[in-house]
Amino acid sequence: EPQATQVARFIASQAILLSLPGVPGIYVHSLFGSRNWGEGVALTGQNRTINRRKFQRTELYASLADPASVAHQVFQRYLHLIRVRTSSPAFHPNGAMQVLDLGPALFAHLRTTPDGSQQVLCIHNVSNAAQETTVATGDARAGGALTDLVTGDVIAVDGAGRATLQLPPYAVRWLRL
Repeated sequence: EPQATQVARFIASQAILLSLPGVPGIYVHSLFGSRNWGEGVALTGQNRTINRRKFQRTELYASLADPASVAHQVFQRYLHLIRVRTSSPAFHPNGAMQVLDLGPALFAHLRTTPDGSQQVLCIHNVSNAAQETTVATGDARAGGALTDLVTGDVIAVDGAGRATLQLPPYAVRWLRL
């Protein structure tokens, strides 16, 4: 499986975590896309060692500085998602969440600020195939648009208040309504 697909799939899983209500618990190894450490289990005889590998600072820094490395790609994308989450009031820890049924390949939910003033529609393609979906935005203004907080893309809204989205495999879309 190509590295880009592995990174996208992992980031989609972490985007789901970050989009849920509450305060996310982020495991340090998740920030770098660390792999299981089977050698550690063999060394210690403890199964929990699978995810307890210790970082060597120089190796970690070198990996983070290399744009071709998994650690660099995961860290940059993770950091971006964290910044998006913290900049949007709809992701308030006490904000409401409503799960939406857009089919088995898409995990979707609507996040709303505690005061109801802002909403973000979170759509995560959890499959290895491109998906298309149409969502009702609640806004029937002709020429309206949604902004994807993750990519910066602007998605047109038709006169009936619907937006059609194309989601590549493992895509993450957080749409400000």
